[in-house]
Amino acid sequence: MSQTVLTAEAVADFLSHNPHFFLEHESLLLSLKLPHPRSNKVLSLAERQTFYLRQHNQQLEQQLQQFLNHARENELIQQAIWRWATELLAYQGSATLFPIFASQRLQTQYGLQEVQLRLWGHRSPFSSFSYSEASRHAVEQLQTPYTGPLAQHAISSWFEQALASVAIIPLFEPDQTRCIGALALGSDKAQRFTEGTGTEFLQIMAQVFVAALARFHEHTQEIA
Repeated sequence: MSQTVLTAEAVADFLSHNPHFFLEHESLLLSLKLPHPRSNKVLSLAERQTFYLRQHNQQLEQQLQQFLNHARENELIQQAIWRWATELLAYQGSATLFPIFASQRLQTQYGLQEVQLRLWGHRSPFSSFSYSEASRHAVEQLQTPYTGPLAQHAISSWFEQALASVAIIPLFEPDQTRCIGALALGSDKAQRFTEGTGTEFLQIMAQVFVAALARFHEHTQEIA
């Protein structure tokens, strides 16, 4: 006599396609004993379902808490951008000192260890620090902000101290045709700017800064 060997997959497939099986064998529901997923104990089917639902609810609560944490972080970032933008609009000093003022206020608003700014262009009325052509080329290759470790990045010489993570934000003219410089944000926390971090707020920051620069230039369409 031939014997049919049932696999776990075959049993699962049978039960999924025969929902009336347990109606016809109700006593089996009461006698079923299932292993506890975290101990050597056994559970009834009802106990195992309760355990599963409790575990699932805990996972949903964790996901909800993560969502709320992200929402709160985004709210704080947005508020900081508003405060910074307000400070830039209220600035009444000279064009020469404006970049320094903007960098210092940005560092304060976001609690950063260091903020560096570089601007290039022979028509720029703003004071700026020196930079290498290699660092300028590296920035101009960016289509979106870079976030991650400083490592051996070409702009590493801009910073005055060792940093765990940085954000390099290219600055483009209002029409997005030409890169005129970069904002570089540095943190001593490796998780502050990580690879794959969303850059929407950083891009908004760049747009706000470029718009503020245009206030001090005779030709607002050519701020570099």
